[in-house]
Amino acid sequence: MYKKYKVNSSYFDTIDTESKAYWLGFICSDGNIVNHRNAKNGKIKKEYRLKIAIDEGDLEHLEKLKIDIGSNHKISFETKKNQQKRIASLSIWDKNIVSKLVNMGLENNKTFSLKPILLNNKLERHFWRGMIDGDGHIEPINNKSRQSQISLSGNKLMTNKFLSFIIENKIETKSKPFKDKSIYRMSFCGNYIAKKVGILLYGKSTIFLNRKKDTIDELLLYVPQQEKRESITEEKIINAINKSKNYKEAAKFLNIGYTTLWRYMKNKNMPNFNKLKHG
Repeated sequence: MYKKYKVNSSYFDTIDTESKAYWLGFICSDGNIVNHRNAKNGKIKKEYRLKIAIDEGDLEHLEKLKIDIGSNHKISFETKKNQQKRIASLSIWDKNIVSKLVNMGLENNKTFSLKPILLNNKLERHFWRGMIDGDGHIEPINNKSRQSQISLSGNKLMTNKFLSFIIENKIETKSKPFKDKSIYRMSFCGNYIAKKVGILLYGKSTIFLNRKKDTIDELLLYVPQQEKRESITEEKIINAINKSKNYKEAAKFLNIGYTTLWRYMKNKNMPNFNKLKHG
């Protein structure tokens, strides 16, 4: 049954590259391990299968995985009941791959049983990026509050380990994992800390889920502008106006957009430009 398909069986034997650490994290969050099944006669029959199922819109990501692990297994599609989205899934039957993953703690009920995996410090961020891409959430900056957040769901051990990883990389936070029904969530809320966590996980990386990387890139473009706006003071504005002939020139002096300057002055109930200039 499985002979017509091929895969690099030793891919996860040693986690020594960015790609291996990333896919390990992604599988830890979004993969499903089957290493036995019940036969019709009541006896346990061994089956070594790894299955990864994601939204069809992320199909390209499964293709990346196939290339990295040297697989020619087919991707199948299904529509779950009561859901409009189609699911793309990749099933890989390989005894060595499944056995290695099981030895690292990936069991059938891994959400509750998974324990932190010891990795080289330089590879740890790639593992956590895989976890975020698989079972994490990145709030887009274009929401109503204009505030982003990065969060990871899992058991208490894994969410605490994620927090420790963030702190060890000199990102200060008072956030702690909190219980949400049967699982725990570790959330970093607010643009500044989300920016720092985003850079740590996605900066200078070569493999990622495209849509989540795009969300991080949008955040990184937005925050510097926000920082500029929040650094503006009335004293700086008056100083810029006294050296300028119009709004555009004053805004250029402050290194912001002139509409940003106009809105700031309006929100602060400052006199208009001409009154300030000659007042």
